[in-house]
Amino acid sequence: MLQVNLEDLGVVRFTSAPRGGAPLLIREQWIGVEVPCLFSHDGSPQAGDSLHDVVTGMEIPDYPGYIILQTMAIEALRKKSPEAADHWNKAGFPLRPLAIFLFSLESAEVVKPVATRSDFFKRYADA
Repeated sequence: MLQVNLEDLGVVRFTSAPRGGAPLLIREQWIGVEVPCLFSHDGSPQAGDSLHDVVTGMEIPDYPGYIILQTMAIEALRKKSPEAADHWNKAGFPLRPLAIFLFSLESAEVVKPVATRSDFFKRYADA
């Protein structure tokens, strides 16, 4: 199983409400939250990738952003807003242990350098 060290991950801080189908009041709670980031995504889907709105489940166009584990994101959000984190938990998130969120590039700034998708998978290819 893939073992990722938190110390190896980049970190992003939300500077605006991320896009998505959740209520704006919930999305605004992300502002100021710092979260470990697996890697940046350039918006080009890989074979077998599909992107779905987390609220509606409908497929949506791919876009550049930051790939973050749902468990890490919700845990970080809970420190600022337990109510917003509870919203995600009541909605069924995290979906599974390694489920991810894609947050748009414009909603966050890099605090600690974030790996690209290819660099991330090269680093952990032998894991």
